[in-house]
Amino acid sequence: MALFGVPVALEDAPLRACHAALLIQRRLAATAPAIATKHGLSPQLRIGINTGPVIVGQVQSGESTSVTALGDAVNLASRIQALCPPGGVVLSEATHRLVQGIVESQAAGAHEIKGKAERQRIYRLTGLRQGAMRFDVALSRGLTPCVGRLAEIKLLEQCLKEAASRVRVADLVGEAGIGKSRLIYEFRNRIPDKGIFNLAGSCSENGQQTAFLPFIEVVRGSFRISAGEDEGQIASKLEKGLTVLGLASEQNLGLLLNLLSLSVPEGALKGLDGVLIGLRTRDLLLRLLQARCQLTPVVLVLEDLHWADSASEELLIRLVSHEDSLPLLILHSRRPEYRPPWIKQSNTTTFALEPLSPAETSQIVGARFRATELPMALSKLITDKAEGNPLFAEEIASYLAERGAVRSAASGVIYEEGAVATTLPSSLRSLLTARVDQLAPNDRTLLQAASVIGRRFAPDVLAAVVGADVQIFARLSAIGPLDVVHPDDKTEDFIFKHVLVRDALYDSLLSGPRKQLHLSVADEIERRSAHRLTEVAETLAYHYGCAESAVKAFRYFAMAARKSLDIYALEEAERHFRRALELAEADPGCVSDSEFTNMLAGFTRLLNLEARVKELTELVERLLPRIEAAGDSGDLVLVLHHFSWALLTRAQFKAAHEISRRSMEAAKRLGDSCSLAYGQSSFVHTSIILSPLPLDSFETFVRNALQLSDRTGDSYLRTWVLFTIAWDYINRGLTREARSYAERVLDAGRAYGDPRGFAVGLWLLGWVDIVEERYQEATSRADECIRAALTPLDRSVGIQIKGLALALSGKVEEGAALLREARSGFLANDWRFNLAGTDLALSVATVLGGAFSQGIRLCEKCIREQEAAGYKSAADWALTLPHRLNPV
Repeated sequence: MALFGVPVALEDAPLRACHAALLIQRRLAATAPAIATKHGLSPQLRIGINTGPVIVGQVQSGESTSVTALGDAVNLASRIQALCPPGGVVLSEATHRLVQGIVESQAAGAHEIKGKAERQRIYRLTGLRQGAMRFDVALSRGLTPCVGRLAEIKLLEQCLKEAASRVRVADLVGEAGIGKSRLIYEFRNRIPDKGIFNLAGSCSENGQQTAFLPFIEVVRGSFRISAGEDEGQIASKLEKGLTVLGLASEQNLGLLLNLLSLSVPEGALKGLDGVLIGLRTRDLLLRLLQARCQLTPVVLVLEDLHWADSASEELLIRLVSHEDSLPLLILHSRRPEYRPPWIKQSNTTTFALEPLSPAETSQIVGARFRATELPMALSKLITDKAEGNPLFAEEIASYLAERGAVRSAASGVIYEEGAVATTLPSSLRSLLTARVDQLAPNDRTLLQAASVIGRRFAPDVLAAVVGADVQIFARLSAIGPLDVVHPDDKTEDFIFKHVLVRDALYDSLLSGPRKQLHLSVADEIERRSAHRLTEVAETLAYHYGCAESAVKAFRYFAMAARKSLDIYALEEAERHFRRALELAEADPGCVSDSEFTNMLAGFTRLLNLEARVKELTELVERLLPRIEAAGDSGDLVLVLHHFSWALLTRAQFKAAHEISRRSMEAAKRLGDSCSLAYGQSSFVHTSIILSPLPLDSFETFVRNALQLSDRTGDSYLRTWVLFTIAWDYINRGLTREARSYAERVLDAGRAYGDPRGFAVGLWLLGWVDIVEERYQEATSRADECIRAALTPLDRSVGIQIKGLALALSGKVEEGAALLREARSGFLANDWRFNLAGTDLALSVATVLGGAFSQGIRLCEKCIREQEAAGYKSAADWALTLPHRLNPV
């Protein structure tokens, strides 16, 4: 077995392997007659070549030691060698992909290979193509002279002019490395220092789980917050900045401190739950930019938008669609695989960056070689390989210069044609790995540890991880000329030149050392952030997860989930909750029952907010034995509350009532206001269906529940209690009382700025209007509900009410169409409780449309179904309809 790229990576390892294989076969064929004459045997070889990662190490066998390679790549090479004809050379698909266009080859079919699920394609190697090489990967490169982008810069400057009186969006799209960041850098350098305010933020792959990540950077930049400032200084800067912008208030200060994961003054966010904090934060960020734009035009740069978190994307949607005349240019970059939702809006212009021309690429290469003129053959060789990608051109030139294959002399640039032809990398990753392997062993080990921290890393954290006696700054500065890492001008951090440089180093670590480094990084960050763990929860969750430290990984994934849920960043919260759940189910001992129940309370609340009732019930049914075995707790009451609501929404009324009873009993044993309010209101909510309380008992509940919810300061709980009261009165037919409490739900939604409560209040009033035969008012309420609805369920209920109101007011076809739309939504999401009212409404619409008998049959079917389910008040109400509609 021969290994290429071991122990030092070679950018052209696949090509060297092909060359060696052909040479072996030629020499063997040349000597075969002589060997046959002498020994009576004619030797023949089969050669298989594969490319991939392997583990190389010394193996002790008795008193001798040998070096060997292990891994799937070795196994596949052996398997395809067996498929090779005598005297031939075959390539795996992975190798062929890297040398395609450089060698002569023929397809040799797809074959079943032991250990592989799919058939493997192989190719026969027949020769080399002299001088033929090609690069395929596209990435960006440093700061040689900017060429080939003048037209784009001029167009961006035109966008800036147009942004003087309105929001303009410049959408910069291109493959990785094509020059997006460089174009932004050049454009920003042309913006006048005075008269325009620059703000910038960036997204990252790991940062997709951190809500508002790019806007956290924007806030820090807007208020001139520097790294290392203490909380007092930051709070002071925020307070002064808010005053200047005319937005000073205790709540706004609290929202910004919360966004930055800093301590919030007591009472600053009183009465706001996580959802409201998230919604208010969105509103405040929007108002901050509006206020900033009133002082001076603003350029907002957001890079790598393809990694944006959902909360930032939602905020951008609002910002891009802003109707006021804001002097704002939003310049964002992204990769082609991501398409912003606002891409087709009239104020958005997309700039697709194309590859550079050969002449432009040659300028970059010449600058890297510090030459005003390059030999034509050398220029063509490099520009053909770079294929117009600026990073390719720079990396190739740097690599050749470092190897001495190209150098300056008095007579001009001289180069070794053979060396250039054979050592040019065949892929960017190979090139980067080859450059990394030029580092001294100690420097390589240092940067491997840095790669575990991330593309951006703090030298002091790195020092703690690798050992305090290491002179980190000196070492990193010494590595600087190799152009692998560079310091960030604005912070004390260092940054890998390109993310793939970091990836190459990270991937070179074996799993054991890598896990240990992740653990060391996590422990150090945890130690440094002891008083602000919430701020770094996502980072700690990532590192402890990679270290397979389940106890702490669960803790920080759960913390990160709560953090995201508290600002209504539901996608990020769900990812964290699911990772925490995976850890707990894989290793139940990694988390206490109380911690597990607390996590589940948050997760079920998220599923409740999104009305994902089937997922919620299946989740709790699977996990309920564990959390109930842990004993009574406020979190158990919350889980049971969400569970009973989901069961009721799925029309599993008896099961819902039983769960709500258990919730109330646990709440009584606990005795605290929050648990009692949730437990009692859940029980009353399910009692409406199966066994409504006597009116006097119900009104006693009303007084107690309102007092309990007022004590908690929980806005969600307060709205839930008011909703339960209003819904009970509607089912009793007491419309005056129902209207009063529905209006209080609506008022609470307005007061808290909570679109959930606002929408629920509107559809409650819509149902009251339907019962009182005030169909025009019901239609207006429904329209407003549809516009204001934050969740699909509330929107569907609004459509349901509008459809019924229109049908009952004589617009039968229009109403029936809306009812069918609502029914489809209810059925698709398993909101079967809402199907009852919709089917009954459709039976009414059918009668009013002239199909009297069919409508009556539908109505009678609804009655039977509601009686079977135990929903007596709905069945009683439906029983009156045939008599009301029967003309006899």
